[in-house]
Amino acid sequence: PGPSTGGEETLYKSADYVHKYGDYDAMNEWLEKNVNEMYAPPVTFNLNGMSSANLSWKKEEGEWNSIVDFAEEDRPSERKVKEISYVCEDEGLKVALELTLYADYPALEWNANLYNISGGTSKLITNLLAFNHIIEDNEGVKYLHANRGSTISYTDFEPLTSRLKDSQHFEVTSGRGSTSTYIPYFNVENKVNNTGTIAIMTWQGQWKADFSNTSAGVKLQAGQYETALKLQDGEKMRYPGAVLLFYKGDRMNGQNVYRRWLYNCNLFREQGKHMDDKSAMVMGPYNDEEKDMAALQLYADTGLTDFLDRFNLDIGWEEGTVAGNWYANHNYPDGLKPLADAVHALGLDFAVWFEPERVQRGTEVEAALKDIPNAIIGIDASGKIVKDITTLPDRTSMLVNYAEEDALDYIINLINGYIQEYDIDHYRQDFNIDPQPFWRAQDTKYSADLGIERVGYTENQYCTGYLRVFEELLKANPGLYIDACASGGQRNDLDTVRYSYMHTRSDYWADIESAQLQTYGSSMWFMYWGTGFSSADLNLYDVRSHIGNSIGTGISSEEGAAALAA
Repeated sequence: PGPSTGGEETLYKSADYVHKYGDYDAMNEWLEKNVNEMYAPPVTFNLNGMSSANLSWKKEEGEWNSIVDFAEEDRPSERKVKEISYVCEDEGLKVALELTLYADYPALEWNANLYNISGGTSKLITNLLAFNHIIEDNEGVKYLHANRGSTISYTDFEPLTSRLKDSQHFEVTSGRGSTSTYIPYFNVENKVNNTGTIAIMTWQGQWKADFSNTSAGVKLQAGQYETALKLQDGEKMRYPGAVLLFYKGDRMNGQNVYRRWLYNCNLFREQGKHMDDKSAMVMGPYNDEEKDMAALQLYADTGLTDFLDRFNLDIGWEEGTVAGNWYANHNYPDGLKPLADAVHALGLDFAVWFEPERVQRGTEVEAALKDIPNAIIGIDASGKIVKDITTLPDRTSMLVNYAEEDALDYIINLINGYIQEYDIDHYRQDFNIDPQPFWRAQDTKYSADLGIERVGYTENQYCTGYLRVFEELLKANPGLYIDACASGGQRNDLDTVRYSYMHTRSDYWADIESAQLQTYGSSMWFMYWGTGFSSADLNLYDVRSHIGNSIGTGISSEEGAAALAA
């Protein structure tokens, strides 16, 4: 692949900027060396301590297929996809790899699944790595650019730069992939040769990444944080997705090539259409139908609705104001449809907040799930699984187990039913607990039930289920938009970004200086994000400091609405 030459035969011609700073030769050389010439899969694992690179593999390549994304939009995007199968007959294992190239962009991507096809239980599988390669082999001084994740603090999305001398380790162990410490997006810059490589791992859970400056170049080893398990016959494990983008010039040239690729080939790809480049929403401040209706009338009377795109019903509408209990409370006697109709009558979209992965003890949702085996994961203070969750105190937060198909089906059907019943245009999803202790406890239970190691299994299947929720909701509701929040921006991997956007990039949003710094840091990697500002002491400096693609505020007075409209 290389830059297009123009003409009628060209499906899509990217900007001259990408042609100038994209390193197509480096991409093609890497592809030839690490995929085309190799018989072992580019993703790796250890089997009873032995590297998968040392196993005997039979490789079989499919044909390239062309996919046109945003085909009905004014800027369609083409990618070519090829399936490659690697089979180790000696161990009864198969790696099914999907390789993707993008027209006009120096980016390549691979996604893989590891299958047990042995007819029995596999040997012990550890260290599931999506990257295990030299990613930058030019001589010269290397600098590694990374970013903090969302810590709900002043330093959210802080850029981090260091000279890569020997090795550097990154990890996220809470279970939400862009929380606390880092996001899985990196830029290796060669200061001498004016070249570089952007490496992205797309994973919805825990991950690790090790960069080593070796005599052969910069080696990256990255994958799921912890795996030590055996697969039963027919089971599979999904690898984190991997992207490499090669560039010429300095670090910012690389970031801007990446941003063009992100914008044209990725954002809202699973919706099949791009979202408007701006979106303003007002937060329903009351969680009461009568008061919400009055607020809507206030916004219309002050002219504020002329500047708004959607009305958001946030936390508190659910029965008992209990997160994870998705039944409209008594303040909405006829459900949410009357409010939705009023919102639509004003020309606004209707957005509703859900947090489906968390379920609390003593709720209707818990009662509906309790008879499905392993559907709810409850743990005690020591992190051990609680077999009888009815012994936990009311309002204890538990986790819906997305690794279990029946539990996942229940959640999908529940949310889909409300989207259709209440005529919801924007599905706002949140996730305010760390899943890691729940996953680990469930691994222990699975191990005891089956008599085989299962460390990392629950997380792996859970992350796959998480994406399936988005897939099914979009399939059932064409035109739906998804806002994927997790205590702010704590789970914004590339897969999530393809299905959704993040209106709340951080729950640390009120501080003006931090908001400006977050704009700089987060915009390196995320091109569609939002935030909010307080309308209590409205001033233009505050508003302008928070301006992004999606902006929100809450208003509870006529003075505030009129001031904002002005």
